Formats: sequence, C-alpha cells, structure tokens
Amino acid sequence: MLSLLAAQLIAGFLLGAFRGFQYYMEYHRAMPRAELSRLATDPLLLALSTLLAIPIVGAALFVMVRLQRGGPMRTFLALRGFSAKQFFLWLAVLAAVLIGGEIFLRSIGETSDRDFTLGLLLTGTHLFWVVFAIVIGAPLVEELLFRGFFYGGMARSRWTTLAAILVPNFIWLALHTQYKGPTLLVLFAMGLVLALARHFSHSTLLPLALHIINNAVAIIAALLLLHPTGPSGIDFSRSTTLACMMRADAAEKAGDDYAAIDAYTEALAIDPRNQKALEQRGLLYQSTEDPAAAVADFTSLLGLTAEPERIRYLRADALADSGDSDAARLDLDSVISHDPGAFRAYTLRGDLMSRAGDYDLAIADYQSALRIRPAHLSALRGLASACLEKKDYDLAISQLDQAIRLSPRADLFFKRAYAYGAKGETDRAIADLDEAIRRAPRYAAAYGNRAYAWQQKRDYRKAYRDYQRSLKLFPNDAVTANSFAWLLATCPDPIFRDGPMALRYAERACKLTKWQMPACIDTLAAALAEHGEWDKAVWWQEQCLKRFPKAQITDAQKRLDLYRARKTFTEP
Repeated sequence: MLSLLAAQLIAGFLLGAFRGFQYYMEYHRAMPRAELSRLATDPLLLALSTLLAIPIVGAALFVMVRLQRGGPMRTFLALRGFSAKQFFLWLAVLAAVLIGGEIFLRSIGETSDRDFTLGLLLTGTHLFWVVFAIVIGAPLVEELLFRGFFYGGMARSRWTTLAAILVPNFIWLALHTQYKGPTLLVLFAMGLVLALARHFSHSTLLPLALHIINNAVAIIAALLLLHPTGPSGIDFSRSTTLACMMRADAAEKAGDDYAAIDAYTEALAIDPRNQKALEQRGLLYQSTEDPAAAVADFTSLLGLTAEPERIRYLRADALADSGDSDAARLDLDSVISHDPGAFRAYTLRGDLMSRAGDYDLAIADYQSALRIRPAHLSALRGLASACLEKKDYDLAISQLDQAIRLSPRADLFFKRAYAYGAKGETDRAIADLDEAIRRAPRYAAAYGNRAYAWQQKRDYRKAYRDYQRSLKLFPNDAVTANSFAWLLATCPDPIFRDGPMALRYAERACKLTKWQMPACIDTLAAALAEHGEWDKAVWWQEQCLKRFPKAQITDAQKRLDLYRARKTFTEP
C-alpha cells in the first residue's frame, strides 16, 4: 500500500512540476491554486501513477517476499498457468455478477463506473497511455498485490481462508473511493469473484486475466459511447452526442461558458432535437448577454418539450433582457393563466411593469407572488423598489425588513437606508449604510449616500472623507461627483470649501450627464462663483434657470442674483 502511495505522490509531483512549468512559460506567473487542484482529475496523472506503480510495487513485493522467506517470488505469488475450463468458468461467473450488478444499479438510477471512465477518456489526450494504464497497468499492480501477495501471505499464516479472501478485497475496495456506494457494492462482488478464482485455481494469473478482460470491455464500451463507429472501427475524429454533452458539462463546471456553448452546438448538430442541449445553451446565451440567441433556442424547445410553460417563462426572461417587453409579457400572461401559482412569472411581470413605470400594476404582481411564496426574495426586493418609486417608504421598509431577515445583503441595507433617509431618519439611514459597507467594503454608492447623510447632519469632515472614498472606487458616478462639488462650493464651514476642486468635480458631473442635468449645471455655476469666475457663473446659472422645474426657480434665481453681485452661495 505504501508503494502505491509513493507512486501516486511521485506522479503528482512530476506532473505538477511539468504543468506548472508549462503555465509559467505561457503566462509568466505561478499556476493559481484553482488550476493546480484540477491536476487531481488529469487523466495523465492516473496513467503516470499507474505506470510508476508497476516497478515500485514489483520491487516492494520482491523485498517483502525475501523478508518473509517465502521462496521464489513466482511461487509465492502463484504465477502459474490455468486451464481453459477454469478460465471460461470464472469468466462466465464474472460476467453474470457484473450483468446482475448493472441491472441492480440501473434499477436505482446509478451507472456503475461509466461516468468516471468516460471522464478519463473524454479529452482524448494521452489516450494510449490512459488505456494502457487502465487495461494492463492497474490489473497487473492490483492482482499481484491483493490476490497474489496479500492472499498468499494470509493463506500461509494463521488466518482462515475466508479472511484471506475478504480482507484483501476490503483493502482493494478502499482504492476505489472515487465511486459511489452502490457501485462499490458491485466492485466488492467483482473482487470476491477474482479472489475465489485465485483460491480455486491456485493461480494469480487467472484473476489477472479476468481483470484485464473486464477493464478492456469497459474501455471499449466507453469509447463506443464517446465516438461513433466507422468502416474501419471506432472513428476518433467524430464525437457522439453524449461526448459533446459531457464536454459542455465539464466546461460549465470550469466556468468556460463559451466552450460550453460550442459543445452544446456540436451536440445539436448531431441531434437537433436534444432538449437538454437547447435549454442549457439558451441559458448560457442569456448569461453571456446574447438574449436574442437565447430566445431562438427557447422557441425551438417549445415545440419539443412536455413542459411548455416552464420554457415559456425562460423565453420571457430572455425577451425581457432583449428589450422586447411586450412579447415577454404575453409569455408571462400565458404562464400565469395555465398556472396561477407561478410566483416567478408574477415577479418577472412585476419587474416589467416596474421598468415601464407602471408601479401600481408592478406592486399588484409582486404582492400576488408573495401571497403564493411569502419568502420569495426577488418579489420582496421588487416590491420594495416599486414602493420607493411611489414614495411609500413605510411599505418599502417593511418589505426590506423581511428581505434582510431572509438574506442580509449589502444592497438591501442600502435600499432601506434610502427609505430611512427619505423619511428624514438620518441616523437609521447611516446605521444601514454602515452595515452595507461592512458587508461590501467597495460599495461606492453606499459611501456616496452616507456622505450625503453626514452632510445633512452637518458633519462635513465625515462627509468629505466618504465622498472621496466613493469617487475613488467609482470615479464616473455623476451623482456623487455633483454632490461632492456642491459641498466643496457651498459648505458653511470654510475649511471644506475648495473652488478649484469643486470646479473639477462639477465639470466631471456635467460631462457625465452630457450637460443636460439642471442640478449639475447649478453646481457648476456655484463652483465657478467659489472660484471667482463671476461672468461664467452668471452665464451658467442663466442656462440652469432655463431648464429648472418651476418649483425650484426661486432658489436658482436667488443664486443668480448673488453671482451678479459677485457673492458666493453658502448652504444655510
């Protein structure tokens, strides 16, 4: 056992060093830990460790036999011939056990070791060595060690024959922990057949031959599942649908969505009616911001699936992402009419209504979703957002309270802080923004809103610091740049007034809003006045007056009068 472990460690070290060198030569940096962990499933590692195990285990067996004074190694390991009758008898027994095991596994929804074997052969790299290791190397090492050395040693000792058969089989089983429990039961039965063949034939070569045949059949079956047959045998230049689907699944797990899309596309070229490939590719198209392609896949799937309303919901989601709200709503109306309990459809329709500015209908849909599923986080968030738009801050806060109990996320604390701030409860707003920042230290908007809250409390030092933090994290935030410029231009505390800096941030805000926001132009005029550029301040304030809503014209006019009198404006 130590020799097997040594072989695996040496193989792991050699392969890790080789792959690490390749990675460094290509990217000029050390291999990340995530990449390094994938070496554990590299088919070459299996091949290398198995091939290294042959001489290492062989040498260890030679030493152990010598130490036990068991006579010639060939005799101790029972490396003798066997009759054709014995071979065919035990081959039939092994076949019966394996067929029975396969029937048992299929009855409980398992697939023996197929997926593991397919995964090793899927990439097609180092295929010869992988096949050699599985078909020849592994049986040779395992049979010499377990049915040869362990069985022979225990049979010669005080152990009973039953123990000599069972104990090595349990140890052998411990080497196959990559398989699930039901599969291990079948492997245990297979090990018993091999041990009994060794016992009754008095030959280790018989279980070795049976083991090789079993692994060879498994490899051939796996290759036939991965590649179609051609006139000259297995055609390795082409893949089966199963191989494409496995490649797609592996790519998804590795986070390579585009490789997964390519694999699903290849699967659909072979079988255009493959429902799983259509659905998964559609979802990947949507996640990679190609909603039109996602809509096409879901539309194709609608004519094939037995669950049209579920696919119609997925299509509605993709249509919403593509900007076709009307078509998305038609799909959602259909889903809801067929299934009044479709709370996700209500939520998505609420999102569409909210985007369209119809907050009353949005609120009704969110409330319908919550009647069906009271703890549906998306509906709670949507309802809170719609209530904020309608300035129903109490209802928004109650929904956010529930959402935070379900998932205390930074964005939920941020929304509730906005509601508290709108109600004038500045201290509670600051407390929620503190929590949002604690949970997301790079949350730029939370720093910006907290700065505004400190400004309302006249704690200008903290406001100044938070504005700087926010703009350092997100320099192109027009709202925060404008608010900071306003503080710098109009702060009642002269320590924090800074005309040049105010002008710089005010100009940035105007550029980001393409000189269309009256509030930004108003700030620019105040910054120009603080900087002493009175004529420009007057001109820009006049432009601002032309764009300001009537309710705010009086205050803007007062500031214009100050600038004409060459006076700056100070916040009261």
